[in-house]
This record gives sequence, C-alpha cells and structure tokens, in this order.
Amino acid sequence: MISAPRRDINKIGDANVMTDDGTISRFDRASHYYQTDSIPYRKISADRVSQLVEPASNDVILDMGCGTGTQLIELAGRIKRGIGIDLSSGMVQRANDLLKKSKCSNLEFHVGDFLTPERTVSLDKMKINKIISNYALHHLSLADKKRALEKMLRITGDHLEMIVIGDLMFFDDPRNYTGQYDQIGYGPGTDLPSYADELADLFDRSCFSVTLDSIHPLVGVLKAVRKF
Repeated sequence: MISAPRRDINKIGDANVMTDDGTISRFDRASHYYQTDSIPYRKISADRVSQLVEPASNDVILDMGCGTGTQLIELAGRIKRGIGIDLSSGMVQRANDLLKKSKCSNLEFHVGDFLTPERTVSLDKMKINKIISNYALHHLSLADKKRALEKMLRITGDHLEMIVIGDLMFFDDPRNYTGQYDQIGYGPGTDLPSYADELADLFDRSCFSVTLDSIHPLVGVLKAVRKF
C-alpha cells in the first residue's frame, strides 16, 4: 500500500542552509569538478527550463543559483543579456572562466544568493524580464522560498514576464522512491524540497498563471507567467 504524502518531511522551520558557511564551502570545493549532467534528472530539468523560458532576442534573463553558468552560456546566443547569481565564489569564478572560453559578450556572473541577490550588482537597474533557476531553490526552507520569490518580484518590478524553476519538488511521497535518490540528486539530510503544489501556492494566482511539469515524481519544472 502507498502511504499518503507527509507534508512535514524535511521541514526545519525557517532554517536557511543556502547561506550556511559549510554549504558555501561545499559548493566552492565542488566548483572544480561540477557537471550539471552528473545527475541525470538535474540535466533533464535544466533542458526543460531552457525550453520553457522561451528565450528571445530581447530577453534579459537572471539565473538564480547559476552554478558554473553553463545554462546561461548555452542560452547566450538567443538572448539580449544574461546575469548569473550564485552564493559560491568558487562557482562564480568557474562560470567566469567558462565565459572567457565561450567568448560570449552578453553575460555576467556575480556572487549573491536568493535572499540577497543584489549584494554585488544592481539588479533592479537591468530590466530583467525573465528569471530561471535549476536545482537550487531546494536548499531553502518553504518560508525562505517565499522570501526569495518576493525578492525576485522586487528586483524585476514591472519588467518581469515569467519565472521558470526546475528542481526537486514532490508530486508524491518521497519515501516511495528511496532507491532513486542518487539518480535525482536528493539528499534527505541536507535538502529541503517542497511539494509541487506548495511552490505553486507561493504565487498570487491573480497575477500569475502557474503550470507544473512533472519529469519524475520528485522532480519538476514550475512555470509562472505574469498576467498583464
């Protein structure tokens, strides 16, 4: 028998592991060998995010939790400008190294996190119209996910058209898939995924049309399109 999903799994109040010094150090170390496709569903999710954001020549896209910047670099030829933010200075350095090799002139990468993305760059001046994030938001508690969304709305203002988030998000009880955790990149001891409908409920439905795309019972892509 399949048990009913438990909504209290991995909830630890308002803890924010994304800005924990140990977490930052872990990502700094990982920056030397980090590959998106080392976890199959992380790559599938990234590709789906890039598709659903519908990149266009006038787009200014912000990538929150950009890691080594590969997703923005792949999008660079189809957009006007891209800005990547990551809490790890090691990841940002690696992104800038890859940027030099790519010879893209319309991208930039800065240190910042979901709650203070503008700490080294004035994002509110950039007329950002689309935001993407892949496999990063799950490091935040649900309360901090809400704060992160509020911050996204503040720094983009009236320019924002859509937000596309690919991540660990539960469409079913995660205990039913314990044998697949490595495949999807889920670490119950450190990760804080929310249920997909909880993420969708963070958006004001009078302002956003929200769709959820399940690519695994524990992985999905959320697309929120602003209603004008």
